[in-house]
Amino acid sequence: MEAELKQYLEAMESRLGDRFVSLETRMNDRFESLETRVNDRFESLETRMNDRIESVEAKLLKAFYDWARPVDIRLRTLPMLEERLGLLEERVGRIERGDRPSLERGDRPS
Repeated sequence: MEAELKQYLEAMESRLGDRFVSLETRMNDRFESLETRVNDRFESLETRMNDRIESVEAKLLKAFYDWARPVDIRLRTLPMLEERLGLLEERVGRIERGDRPSLERGDRPS
C-alpha cells in the first residue's frame, strides 16, 4: 500500500508541477501582451503630446512675431526721435543761456 500511495503522490506532484508550468507560461504570455499594449499606448501618447507641443510652439512663435513686428518698427524710429530730442535740448539750452540762434545753422530767428 505504501508503494501505491507513493506512486499516487508522485503522479499528483508531477501533474501539479505541469499545471504550475502551464500557469506560469500563460501568465508570462499575458504579462508580455499587457506590457506590449501599455508600451504602445505610451508611445502613442508621447507622439500626440509631441505633436501638440510643436503646435503650441508654432502658435506662440507666430503670435510673438506678430507682436514683435510692430514693436520693431517703432523701435527703429527711436534713433530719429533721440536725434530730434537732442536738437531740442540744444536749442532750449541756448535759450536758457541767452544765446541768440544762429541763422547759419538754419534755425529760425526768435
